[in-house]
Amino acid sequence: MSILTVNDAVPVQAVSRHDKPHVLYGESPSIQIGVRQVATRWTVQAPAEARTVDLGQQVAFTATLERETPQGWAPFEGQSGGVLFEPSTVGSQSETVGHFTTGEDGKVTFAHAPWQTGSFHVASHSDDPFIASVSANSARVTVLRASVFTSFSATRTQDRGVHVEGAMDFPDGWTPGTIPVHIQYSRNGKQWTDLLTTEAIWSGSGHAFSADIPDTKNGYFRAHFEATESFRAATSETVKASH
Repeated sequence: MSILTVNDAVPVQAVSRHDKPHVLYGESPSIQIGVRQVATRWTVQAPAEARTVDLGQQVAFTATLERETPQGWAPFEGQSGGVLFEPSTVGSQSETVGHFTTGEDGKVTFAHAPWQTGSFHVASHSDDPFIASVSANSARVTVLRASVFTSFSATRTQDRGVHVEGAMDFPDGWTPGTIPVHIQYSRNGKQWTDLLTTEAIWSGSGHAFSADIPDTKNGYFRAHFEATESFRAATSETVKASH
């Protein structure tokens, strides 16, 4: 009987060779020897729940790597890996957050300001075949860009209507494909009703809009831009129609 020490998943085969010409060569079937890997797991502490942030806002990412032991799960020290921020949009490029080697507590912490909606992806790997590689994703982080009204006015016309006009700005450098602006009316400045929707278009110095509202009663007016998947909502100042 022979004892063979293996340090990886390998095939094992017994072979018989003899120098005497009347002794035939023989070999056994090849047997694949596997390895029992140590179970590992990532637990993401933050962000553990979906959240929404502004573009440029840093998000704290914290996760702990553990290994299974006879006493239960325990922090796993000395394991290498990396953290990416993976976008939700198919085809978009992932952002590198950082690389790490876990310390005594198995914890990994980074701060990152994502520029698009997505989630953190943490992965550890080892050259040791007896240690399982493992990865995990954080909760979704929605990134919204700013939108603001830079001006808004309402002027009473001679035919008892109201002419409104204004402008919007998107200071983070991105602009929606279309910019619907809802013109709203209120008698008391508290309950608002949509009167019409117009579109803001590039004017050379901003995104301008205007509209004429016929037969309008006295009251208050404002413009509103609804939030999208990528942009914050915005509301203009409230004004009374001037004569």
